[in-house]
This record gives sequence, C-alpha cells and structure tokens, in this order.
Amino acid sequence: MTDRAGTIGSGESHRVLVVSADMGSGHNATAAALTEDIDRRWPGSSVRRVDALDLMGVGPLFRRIYVGNVEHTPWLYEFFYASLWRHRWFAEASKRFTGTWCGRRLVPILDEFDPDLVVSTYPLGSSGLAWLRRHRGLSVPTAAWVSDFSPHPFWVYRDLDLNVVLHEVAAVTARAAEPQARVVVGPPPVVAAFCTGETGLTSEPNPAVPSPSTRPTTPSAPANPDPDRLKVLLSCGSYSFGDTLGLVRSVVTGCPDVELIAVCGRDAQTHRALLDLNCPAERLRVLGWVDDMPSLVRQVDLMLTNAGGATALEALASGVPVVMFEPIAAHGRANADLMVISGLADLVGDADRLADYLTATVRDRAALRGLRDRTLAHLRRPDLADGLGLLAESRPHQDTPVRRAWPIRPTDALFAAVETDDVPQEVGVVCQLGAGPDGRVPSLDALRLELAARARLLPALHRRLAGTGRLGWITDTDLDMDRQVGEWVLSTDSGSPEARLEMAMTAVGRFWSQRLPRDRPAFQVQLIRAEHGPLREGATGSPAVAALVAFKMHHAVADGISALSLLDRLLTRPSGLDRASSSGPTSESGSAASTARAAVTGLVSLAAQGLAPPQPLSRPPSRDRQVVGWTVSLAEVTARSSALGVRRHEFVLGLIAEALGRLLRPAALVRDGSSLRAMVPVAIRPARLDRFFGNWTGTLAVDLPVEPMPFSTRVDLLAREMRTRASRGEPLASHLVLRAAGRLPRRLFAAAARAVYGARFFHTIVSYLPGPREERFLAGARVGAIYPVLPLAPGVPITVATVTFDSTLGVGVTVDSGLGVDPDTVRAAWDQAWAATDGQPAGAPVSAAPTGS
Repeated sequence: MTDRAGTIGSGESHRVLVVSADMGSGHNATAAALTEDIDRRWPGSSVRRVDALDLMGVGPLFRRIYVGNVEHTPWLYEFFYASLWRHRWFAEASKRFTGTWCGRRLVPILDEFDPDLVVSTYPLGSSGLAWLRRHRGLSVPTAAWVSDFSPHPFWVYRDLDLNVVLHEVAAVTARAAEPQARVVVGPPPVVAAFCTGETGLTSEPNPAVPSPSTRPTTPSAPANPDPDRLKVLLSCGSYSFGDTLGLVRSVVTGCPDVELIAVCGRDAQTHRALLDLNCPAERLRVLGWVDDMPSLVRQVDLMLTNAGGATALEALASGVPVVMFEPIAAHGRANADLMVISGLADLVGDADRLADYLTATVRDRAALRGLRDRTLAHLRRPDLADGLGLLAESRPHQDTPVRRAWPIRPTDALFAAVETDDVPQEVGVVCQLGAGPDGRVPSLDALRLELAARARLLPALHRRLAGTGRLGWITDTDLDMDRQVGEWVLSTDSGSPEARLEMAMTAVGRFWSQRLPRDRPAFQVQLIRAEHGPLREGATGSPAVAALVAFKMHHAVADGISALSLLDRLLTRPSGLDRASSSGPTSESGSAASTARAAVTGLVSLAAQGLAPPQPLSRPPSRDRQVVGWTVSLAEVTARSSALGVRRHEFVLGLIAEALGRLLRPAALVRDGSSLRAMVPVAIRPARLDRFFGNWTGTLAVDLPVEPMPFSTRVDLLAREMRTRASRGEPLASHLVLRAAGRLPRRLFAAAARAVYGARFFHTIVSYLPGPREERFLAGARVGAIYPVLPLAPGVPITVATVTFDSTLGVGVTVDSGLGVDPDTVRAAWDQAWAATDGQPAGAPVSAAPTGS
C-alpha cells in the first residue's frame, strides 16, 4: 500500500502504550483486545502495557477498597458515584487529584518507551494522560476506551483526542459528563475470538453468526442432547459479587427446563459451594477456569451477569442475548439501565422474577430473538467508528495553554547545554532529488503541501525548546510551513551543471551555519534548486540531480536514528514495502544483573581511557560550515567487508579512518604516529526506524588509526577495538551516566556537559546509520541519495556520518571552514580511501564509481 499523504498507513509499525489496571477483568480484557487489533493492523508494532494503579503504588489497596465497598458498603460506593454526577466541582477535583498523581508517574514510562500512540482502558490512567496533555503538552495521539456500557465522569476527558464508547445512548451520557469531549461509538472492545463476525474492533466483516443449533461445542462444556432446554451461562466474574449461590438455587429449583452453566474462573470457594449443591448434570454444570470461553459463550442461549462489564461485552459481541440480574451498586446499575434503554439487554430485579423470566422464555423465545436481533443490528451498523484508525490519523489537540513545558530528558538536554552560537547542535540529512513524474523540478509549494500533511501527524516536529533556565518542550499544535520550509534558487548563468551542484552544496553549508530559531518548532527544511533546469544532468555513473532538499532539526529532538525515522515518515515509499532497516552497531542489555555488571565494567573502561591526546586540528570554532557528500555502491561495500571478514559497519568505520588520515595528514592536522579519538554513537537496542523522538544511544570512544598502513590492517584493528569496548559495556555505561547526571542541579549538569563534550575527550564524531533498504519519493520525485549531517562539537572541527539507503552508502562530512580544507580535497580523500579498500594505491582509478557532490 502506498502511504496516503498525511496519514499513518496501515502497513506502518507503531509504538503503542496501553494504560490499564487490574481492577476486575474488564479493563485488562479491553487492553488485550486493543493489543490484538494493533498487532493485526500494524504488524511489527511494539506494545507496552502498564498498570496505572501499580504505577501509583496503590493497586492492592484500591482493589481491597473496591471489593469491600461493593460487598459490604454499597451505599458508600453509590454515594461516591452519584456525587460525581451531582457535583461537577467534586468530579473535577477528583479527576485533577488522580490526574496529577497518575500523570507524574507516567512521565518516566512515556520518556523511556517513546510511544507514538497512547490508549487507556482505565479511568485513573485516562485522568493521568489528560493531566499530561493539559499541563505537560503530551503530544502524541491519546484516547480512552470506555469498557463499561455506561460512562461516568471519571471515564471521559476533553483533553484526550478520542473517547470511545459502546452505543449512541452511551455517547449521550459521555457528552453529559464532559460536553467538550470528542466522543465516538465503536464496536465492543473484545478479542476477535468473541466476535460474531458482524464486527469487532476490526473494520473487516467476519462470517455470519451461527444459529443456536449449529454453534460449536467445547470439551469443557459438551452440547446438551436436549435442544429444547434453554442453555443459560452464568459468569460469576472475577470477584463473584452478589448472591451467586442463591441465584443458582432459584434457577435450578424454579426452572426445570433450564440448563445453567456456571463459570467460576479461579474463585475456588464459589466453585466448591456450587458443587456441594449436588444438582443433576443436565440442570447445573459448574466449571472452573475455561480456556476456550468464546466457544462456550457461542453455544448458550442467554448470558446472566450483574455488572455489565467485560462479560456482557463478550456476550454482545458473540450475538448472545444478555440479561442483567441484581446489578451491583453504582456503575453496575448504570450499565444495566443503559443496556436496557439501548434495547441490548433485559433487566431482572430479584430471584423470583428471574425464575419467571426464564420460564416464560422457555415457552416463548420471541423476546430472546428480539434481543439477539437488536444486538446483531447494532453490530452491523456501518457508522461504528474504527477507533484505532481514527486515533492514528488524528492530530493531538490542545484546548488550553500548557502551564509548564514537558521536562527534557538528560540524554536530550546534553545538546541544549553544550550548544553555542558558534557550535549549534543540529542533525539532519541532505536528499538528492530526481525530476518529478512530469520531468520538472519539484516546486516549493508542492514540497510544503506534502510535508505539511505528513508532519501534522508527527508530534516530534511540533515541539520547540522553551525556557532559558529550566528547558522543556512546548508543542505547537499548528505548523506554519511557510516558516519551516524555505527555498534557495541558484542562478543558471554561473557555470556548468556540475558547478551548479557545487554551488548547491555550498548553500547546504550556509544552511547548516545558521542556528535554528527558538520561536518555532525545532526543525527546518530548505529546497535548493537552479533557476532553470536541473542541478546536474544525468551521465554514466552520475544520475541527474534536479534539486537538493536539506532537512535539519535540533539534536535534542532526535539522534541520528530518530532523525532518520522522522525523515522516512516524511517520504513516500513504493507499494507493499515496509520500513525495516538493516542492522547497525548495537549494544543490547539483558537481565538486571547483567546490565549492572556491564555498566560497572563499562565505567571502568571509560575511566581508563582518559583524555584525548592533543591534536593540531582542535581549535576554536568559526560560524561557517561546509557539508560534503559522497556515495558508493552498497553492494560493493558489502562485498568488500565480507571479503575482509568484518561487519559492514566495521568496514565503514575503517573507510572513515582511511579517508580522515588521507585528508588530515597532508595538512599537518594530526600528529605523526598518533590516532584520532572518535566518539561513535551506538544504539543500545536493535536499530529500527520506529522511534521518532529523542536520543537513545550510548557511545564508544574509539581511537581511529590514521597513519599509513594496509587497509586490511586498519579495519582489523578497528573491528577488534570496537568489539572489545562494546563487550565491556561502554555504550550502556555512557548512556546510564548521562541519565544519572540529569539528576544534578541544572547549572551543575550544564557545566558537566560542557566539560566532557568536546576536544578534551574526542577529536571527531563518526556514525553509521542503517536506513531504508528501498527507494523513496518526495513531492513526486525519486530520492537518489541521502547524505547524513552531524553537528560539530566545541573544539571538534570535523564530523562524518554515513547511512545505508536503497542501493547506496551515503557519506556526509561536516567541516568547520576555519580548518582550511576545501570540498574538492575532502572528496579526493574519500576517492583515495575507497581505492585503498580494494588494495589499490592512492590515485589509482576508482572501480566502484563513487559519486560526490
């Protein structure tokens, strides 16, 4: 499927945080259904479930209070529930209290997991998310799924992007609780096994509902040989509220033509009590835990329940009529009332009336058929909302000004702390574009239109740094693409097409020399094209370049992988291709014990390495930058790394060391016989393009051998050093140290960051990024090559970034103009380095036809 502009395509993978709670079974059942649907519609997604009550530290206590109220003081529970409706100030105060409590506990979860969608199935979790939206600018699409039939004021929030309820009468109730909330009616949130086939959470139709005579059986509850007997399922629920024993006696005694199936789950006490009744098997079957509950539900004629939660929803989704019997206090009674008003359930007040109801139903099943028909008609409604689909395509809204910026993580704050006017901390890429389908150069208007549609759904591109002391993120709901996306047009009267491409790359350098403004979201895009015609005509080994698009963002917004992920979401991909990436250098953690050991050994290793030796290239920065791009065949890189018996990223690091040696040694910018200390970002988890915000890497401090030597020797030395340092846990240790430093007072953290991030500890920064393996398009034009761009650091005048993209390895070299190295010399160094990887002497013809720009 080709991505629709401005939407998150169905083939995308997502990072989804599901906030639920172990309070009865309903909330977790809804969470399980949502998780199943996420996995179905977005294969490869990462889903994390958290328990809101456990995060708040009150899970066991709140469960005891809830059970005690329902069983022993239902009047108190009813009073609290009624007060939420009668006194808006009480509801608002309660939601604000729990929202502050839960919201603050959710911050580290959100920071660590970095979701792009958030859903809640528990009211207190929803209150925490609403508080974060209002007070911290939570900027990812967020929704609440109401797992009760009747929403109460604690369920519904105007600050969330979506509140999903089960019926239009429930939507009326939800809007009464919160008039400004966005409320939609969706199908029952149950796992697919319960769905009748009319509809479930999925929007695809399933097979028709089997009739009672053809419903499947289950070994735990064999089919009754008497087809005239009314089969009634009693689900005792997770807490077995109510007089279950009295209800069973009443049905067994007063309804001889009813077969009652009681499911006790893990409630051993109720299970034993019902078995002790010694009723005939054809009248009462007592079951404990049932593995295949969906099959059991489908073979019965009626479901008895007293709460209207998960059990009732599962019955409705299975096309089984529901009868509410002596509903529990507060939300149980409200659920029963609304289900009756909606025509989807009947309500029976006591045991005598239940026996009369069942006896009448045995004689005439018209009322039962009416319930089933109304249920199926509701499930077939074409206007039931696809909640997850709507959420994925929604833009987070902010009705009120955010009172405080979202706290910035220490791993992101580092780059804000070390930034100066002379050394801005901005990462990004330069894309070479071919001509559009009409043969013309993409226009600025077309680029703005496409980027606006896609950026609308990428929260990271709406964030701007706020504050001069205590930094944080403010989310700008609307993007002014006229301010974010600009254009430089080069005169076509100044030289050949090759000269125009050189001028375009000079313009890229000027673009990176200008610091991002702080009064808008922390990214900018620049289209660079010629006044007439392409920047470079196509020729053998040199594809045509119609224009360049430079995309940069503040390093606090994203590391290289996150920036590449954002770029990939802004591009269009061919039909049927995923966004998986190849493997880069990673350092994965294991158990807590192994993580602790790795952190300790990594700290020792980092400390033993000490300061970087002085080098002539270290000097005060200027404000002018040069960006030089170079590409080579990825297949040839793979073949040569395989021939040398090293991993591809190790080969590329050797290529970087070779090129830097050939560039810096002739200019006397490195001391003879010395090495260059390079900071190498390393992902601390598999490098996939599924994070869009933040810095998630550790670092290796690697000494690059830049003196003359055979390339095989150079790459072997580097491979061994990288593997040794990674095995010692250096990447994890550096990441944990930075996170721990974030606990320091702000001024002390900033001073520490400036002390370690610069020429005292490293001479250059080099990176290897695994990018998309397939072609991409922007504004209708094919992206021919990508050059990643890394910022410089204080006293560090040159950085090198590499990325695999489609069939090429793209190299971006950022150079401080004060270093005195011109772009032609940089490209020549890379050409010579590439020749050396094949054993050719410097200056020999380059076999793989690298292309520079």
